[in-house]
Amino acid sequence: MKIERVFGTAPVDEVRELTRRAFEGQPVTPSSGALSESSETVADDFGEHGGLLVRDEAGRLVATCRVRRLGLAWVVRRCAVDPDLRRSGLGRQLVDAAHTWAAEEGAVRTHVGVRDELADSRAFWESSGYAPLASHGFWTELVRPLPLVLPGPEATYELGRRLVADLRAGDLLVLSGPLGAGKTALTQGIGAGLGVRGHVTSPTFVLARVHRGPLPLVHVDAYRLRESGSSRLELDDMDLDADLPDSVTVVEWGEGLVEELAEARLEVTLARPDDESRTASVRPVGRRWSVFAQTSVVG
Repeated sequence: MKIERVFGTAPVDEVRELTRRAFEGQPVTPSSGALSESSETVADDFGEHGGLLVRDEAGRLVATCRVRRLGLAWVVRRCAVDPDLRRSGLGRQLVDAAHTWAAEEGAVRTHVGVRDELADSRAFWESSGYAPLASHGFWTELVRPLPLVLPGPEATYELGRRLVADLRAGDLLVLSGPLGAGKTALTQGIGAGLGVRGHVTSPTFVLARVHRGPLPLVHVDAYRLRESGSSRLELDDMDLDADLPDSVTVVEWGEGLVEELAEARLEVTLARPDDESRTASVRPVGRRWSVFAQTSVVG
């Protein structure tokens, strides 16, 4: 099988026919938009965002999907596999190729929309690392963090700078990972991206610092609280809530302690497999991180 990335002109008629055949067997209400989309819609999708084509050795199109580029988040959509090749592993290859493409282009997570009626489809996506993010009536939005390889502290810092593109006042980021994995470097990058004043350093001995700027940064290090067996209530007693609605809050070592500070959060897990490299995953939790509008229809 040959997998091709297409960003521009696509074989519209082939894509439309395969997509129609793949979706017409799905018993869903309302019916899938894939069954009624026009050639112009397909062409616009590939022209504006791109997609993948999979051909067999004879050159026949046997699988396709489209992507939607939304900055650090990509949507994987209209995944279609020739009905005769279902359960052959082709769908998994297609989705893995989409994940690889998104990561190479700088995305940190991918989203999909799955009809609630399609239990097998949801099971497929969840087996590919997706988890529920938000309900949209008759369908559910799932999200998957992309594994990120960070060659060193500079790349970790740069990831923090890039995350700022998605941040707004009231956001909570919970950082986890062993000592030396890059939690403070990531926070420094976030501070730089926010344009806060002063150097961002670990607040281990004071527990928290507020860095003023156009969008303030509240930086908390919960390591000592965790090591002493302190509870979530004791962290709440630090009176951080007054700053949260107007700030971005980053909590190192905060997993299991601070999730109730906000209805939604980004869970950033860092690891250090060797002395030089680091890895990261960024998983959003809560409806705030939905990339779909309430009225969107997924087919």
